[in-house]
Amino acid sequence: MSGADARSAVDGTRPDAFEASVATVCVAHGTALDDAAPFAAGLSPPTRIAPGRQEEHLLFFLHPTAAVTPSLGWELQGVVTQVYWATGGSVTAALRRAAAAANRTLTDRNLETDPSQRWYAGLACAVLRRGDLFLLRAGPTWACVLHRGRLTCVSEREDLAPLGIGPAADVRLHHVSAAPGDTLLLASPALRAVGEKRLLRVLEGRDVRAITEGLGPVAPGLDFTALVVRWERAPTLEAARAERALRVYHSERRVSGSELDEERYPADPRKEQKSPVDGVRAAGPDGDFGPEPFLEKVRRVMQPVVASVRRMVVTALGGAACGLGYVWHAGAALGAGLVALGRWVAAAMGVTVRSMLPGVQSPRSRPTNRRPAPKENRTISLVVAIAIPLIVVGLTTLAYVRLAAQSRFESVITRAEEQITLAQAAGVDSEQARAHWEKALQQIEAAAGIQPDEPSARVLQDQVQDALDRIDSVERLALTPLADFGSSNQERRLIRSGQALFVLDSRDGWGARVSLDGEGRGSDPEVALVLVRTGQRVEGKDVGRLIDGTWVGAEGGRRAAALLVLEDDAGLVSYDPAWETEGGTPHLSRVKLSPPLPNTPVAAGSYQGQFYILDTGAELGGQIWRYRPLGDGYPHPPEPYFPLPGRKGLEKAVDMAIDGHIYVLYDDGRVEKFLGGEPVGFEIRGVPEGIGEVTGFAVDPRGGGFVYLADPDNRRVVQLESDGRFAAQLRAEGGFEALEALAVNEAEGRLYVLDGGRLYAGSLP
Repeated sequence: MSGADARSAVDGTRPDAFEASVATVCVAHGTALDDAAPFAAGLSPPTRIAPGRQEEHLLFFLHPTAAVTPSLGWELQGVVTQVYWATGGSVTAALRRAAAAANRTLTDRNLETDPSQRWYAGLACAVLRRGDLFLLRAGPTWACVLHRGRLTCVSEREDLAPLGIGPAADVRLHHVSAAPGDTLLLASPALRAVGEKRLLRVLEGRDVRAITEGLGPVAPGLDFTALVVRWERAPTLEAARAERALRVYHSERRVSGSELDEERYPADPRKEQKSPVDGVRAAGPDGDFGPEPFLEKVRRVMQPVVASVRRMVVTALGGAACGLGYVWHAGAALGAGLVALGRWVAAAMGVTVRSMLPGVQSPRSRPTNRRPAPKENRTISLVVAIAIPLIVVGLTTLAYVRLAAQSRFESVITRAEEQITLAQAAGVDSEQARAHWEKALQQIEAAAGIQPDEPSARVLQDQVQDALDRIDSVERLALTPLADFGSSNQERRLIRSGQALFVLDSRDGWGARVSLDGEGRGSDPEVALVLVRTGQRVEGKDVGRLIDGTWVGAEGGRRAAALLVLEDDAGLVSYDPAWETEGGTPHLSRVKLSPPLPNTPVAAGSYQGQFYILDTGAELGGQIWRYRPLGDGYPHPPEPYFPLPGRKGLEKAVDMAIDGHIYVLYDDGRVEKFLGGEPVGFEIRGVPEGIGEVTGFAVDPRGGGFVYLADPDNRRVVQLESDGRFAAQLRAEGGFEALEALAVNEAEGRLYVLDGGRLYAGSLP
């Protein structure tokens, strides 16, 4: 068994300063290793550290799950040292960042290593800050604290996920009070088998060296590494100087080894001379031994008592002498001041009396060329006299307010960190964990209100928000602006083609095109080409109120792809991007639909060249009419999608989408799914907080069956599986407050949204 002792020196002048004694031990296969430093050590701060870290002691313990070279242990120790001491803010925030950095380092190494040679580890770090001890555990480790004779083990029975297994470190934070004489043990999980009673007897040892030497006998046959720390109150400055002088004295005596040094350095007064045997005096000049005289024995026993009394008397007399000296000097100073005052008063009275006596006046002094005193500005003097105390009061108040704000901020952050610890202990997906995460987020938002620019609050907020996002399956989208159409309007529709997006506004009566580049982004965010307007003349007939539009591909009998815009009287306007007029304006034409025409068309769609109209005003129920193409027209009568006379309840439908199946959206947010006119099981379920008002929905005609619902009440887009089960919710920072319409291209991983009159593109997760 081997160990390494270290002592952390602190300022001895502070009344609350601590001094830490550290020892390590490492046992493998019953054999003590020579050095445990790569895996257990007290870490010294670098030259430059973050503000507020000066009074902290950092301890490092690493438990590898397999045999490794010390080089990687040194590397992780260096990462923890660098990140912790460079991180400002609270202790727990710095510990979390250090653990995350160590996990990233180990994970990156494992990704570049053959799976058979990968290794993982448990990490435990402890920080002593005055009377507070902060513990961080990540992975399989064990920690115990002996505080005022009571042993507390802060390790759970189930080990945490080890470092190096994934991008996020699974950590637990603990806080306990620390006092002089307390002992901390950071060790491998194998020491759990020792038992708390036997471990308590070992930790009560006189020093850390005795503790490390006692761990081996109580854990026979176990392989373990341990770090033992004991805190004592640091000596005062005078005691430290006396101790240092005593060490110098002993060292010089050992070097000289001669009797002449006894004259230069008298014997240590703290050591008392004792006889070889109690009651027997030492050998005299003649070499004989005899009984010690009674008076000599009394003198020997009373000598330390007399010395103690003498020191007390000398100390008391010295203090009294110092006090009398202070009184003497104060009296002398007061007397000198009174004498000077008396002399000045006597001189002034003499001048006054002489000036009142008759006689020749003394000649006037010769005038000098002295500069006259500047004229006093009473207003400025008054302002300065008033401003100075006001400034002092203001600065004092400002300092007090800032100090109070800092105190409130740290208190709120501490409560947030406690909630984070409780949430991590509750598990990943439990409702109890969610409640703790939400409370932590409330505390952090309150802290951000106190100090908006404090980075530690932002770091914790990101951590809590990420945890809530994982529980609620939230994906954050980065939005790219494509076009701005001014005010918001929920009666707009969004239609996607290969290289363009089309926006149709039925309330204001216009349709526009936004071109896309090769990556699905807007080619010019400022330009949106208006294609058609209500009242516009197309082939001798005015365009009516715009209902909906759809992009029809060149398939299923069609010769060309085009945008079809449905009017309220079942008129159909076609736009072909491949054709333009001589003036460069869009080329529009009319497409005739064969009767029977829909009574109340509300939505249009297409699939494989076929054109569909959702009609909510058919007799005895609603209907979906399907038109099959011939060339670029639809000359044949439509086919009813549902068996005649129609489907009841369809009169409340507001929109539809087609990907081979037909999805119908109702005014209450309900969605039904059909195939061949027959309903297919589809039930919206599992959505956190439920679905509010749905302002738009979309499917990809060639996608994987996901359904996307615009939910502006909850500022999100909800992604559903093909059977209606909740899959994910898509959110954007500062967006989705006024969602109007959606379009999706799953093949390219793009989602397009109209939000508050602006058109955006985002990447699907």
